[in-house]
Amino acid sequence: MQLALLTRTGIVMVDAGNENATKLLIYVTGLVPPKSDALLQKMANAQPGQWLVHQHDHRLKPWGRQKKLEAAVDTLSADIATRVRVQENKTGTDVEEVRLVGHSIGGLLARAAYLKSGGWWQTVSGDNVPWAPKVRRIVLLGSPNAGYRREAMKWHLRVLLFLLGPFAKFTAEATEYQGYWITNLRLRWLNAFDAMGASAPLTVNVIGGKDGLVTADDTQDVAFMPRMVDLTTGGADHAGLVNIDQSPDPEGLWIDLQKAIFDEDYFTPEDAHPRSKEPVYFIEHGIRTDANDAWVKPIMDAIGGSPAVVIAPSYGFFSAWEFALPLNRHRNVHNFLNAYAEKARTHHPNNFRFFGHSNGTFMMGRSLLEVSAVKFERIMLAGTVLPPKFRWTDLVENGQIGHYTPSGDWQAGIVHNDRARIDGPVGVLCAFLNGLWPFQQDIGPGGTRGFDNAAVVTEHSLFWPGGHGGALTTQRGYADRPTEIAKFLRGGADTCKPTKKSPWIFRAFSRLLQVGAWLIVAAIVYGLYVLFGNAAEAWGLATAVASYAAGAILIYLILRII
Repeated sequence: MQLALLTRTGIVMVDAGNENATKLLIYVTGLVPPKSDALLQKMANAQPGQWLVHQHDHRLKPWGRQKKLEAAVDTLSADIATRVRVQENKTGTDVEEVRLVGHSIGGLLARAAYLKSGGWWQTVSGDNVPWAPKVRRIVLLGSPNAGYRREAMKWHLRVLLFLLGPFAKFTAEATEYQGYWITNLRLRWLNAFDAMGASAPLTVNVIGGKDGLVTADDTQDVAFMPRMVDLTTGGADHAGLVNIDQSPDPEGLWIDLQKAIFDEDYFTPEDAHPRSKEPVYFIEHGIRTDANDAWVKPIMDAIGGSPAVVIAPSYGFFSAWEFALPLNRHRNVHNFLNAYAEKARTHHPNNFRFFGHSNGTFMMGRSLLEVSAVKFERIMLAGTVLPPKFRWTDLVENGQIGHYTPSGDWQAGIVHNDRARIDGPVGVLCAFLNGLWPFQQDIGPGGTRGFDNAAVVTEHSLFWPGGHGGALTTQRGYADRPTEIAKFLRGGADTCKPTKKSPWIFRAFSRLLQVGAWLIVAAIVYGLYVLFGNAAEAWGLATAVASYAAGAILIYLILRII
């Protein structure tokens, strides 16, 4: 038996069990590791002589940057590879099995490291030892598999995350329900286990009966994944799942944990519900409207029902003012990701297709950039608010736009961009906001100027009549618009071509707004300063402040509804 002490600069590495064992059990701690010495010893002694138990402490903190979370996955994967290699050199024989046990966020790290070693992550890890095929069982102890709920945090931590979240990517935010990192893990886990089928390792989700952080809602994916089971253990809370000595029933808790970790006969996984390969169509509305807007249902009806699934996620009425604020804009992306992930539980994303308008296109585009597991076979944009330099080529090369044919060949997908003749929200608002460099670079006038990488995106040289919603409904002299959109989404068929030109004065005004955005802001600030000084001199300071406050409130209320 070996025990390594915790140093101030090093990582906790505690080994227990048979030094010459050919089976390795890797235990990954949570964010704030509770006392788990008793659990470590019990795991080492459960099957004497068979296992060498290794504890890995990642040293992550909730307020650490997301880069540290990603580095922790790499470190864990490399650590396991090293352990396998060292053990095989020591014993002169192959390691038979690697078993992963993770508590809380340690379970998320174990899952991500397994996917990375097995080649299921975005990039294959550089491990010299491919240890993933040696994994026969993964045990998740109170692991927030779908992400933790912010409401479960203490109030002061919620306030801190709300205030600091816009300025950096933290571990706490990355692992939150609907977060980018956790959604990527969830989607890749679904895809990997779906592909492995009966050869996937048995995964046991252990939930404490009094766990206020992780509940059965976090294991809803189980029904759609092979070889996954749940086990709820009596009176244990979140930390108590591994702090056996403090449990109200230590013996009963260990009996349950022993079943989860070691029992070869206790679990009989039910057959998973296979994910459907039917096409799924996402229809996403934009600003100043909702999913019940007049143009949404005709498009849904034109696409039709079975074998197609058509959904129109809604985030409610969203004003242009709210859209202009990055924090509000990004919050809706998480809502879209949740709708995507929920549908990916039941349907394979290989046949997901998208039509979006305005802010709906931003939500889709941001999802593609932030979550590499998000993919669409075909995309159609109308009045898009994405910038002309949006990285469509990178997404195609990353395998996020396209699909696998029935023969298994990859076929790059299609992105089509329809533009309206005088699109004010895009050509004016988005152009102005995009001009506030280095801020607001995730939105721009792609819906009026098109995209720079035209080889990837198809778009007509002319424009649809009307304004922001001009490409959504049937115009006089044109084919039925919902039918045209449905034809493209179903089979990639060319749509009828618009015939209008965009006025040169509108195009020039749009570019002038973008180039002079900061000058406009400076002029407004200076003008308000001069007016305030004059008002204070004429009416008094208190009256001037009250007048400005009333004016600001009035402007805010107007902007909330436009």
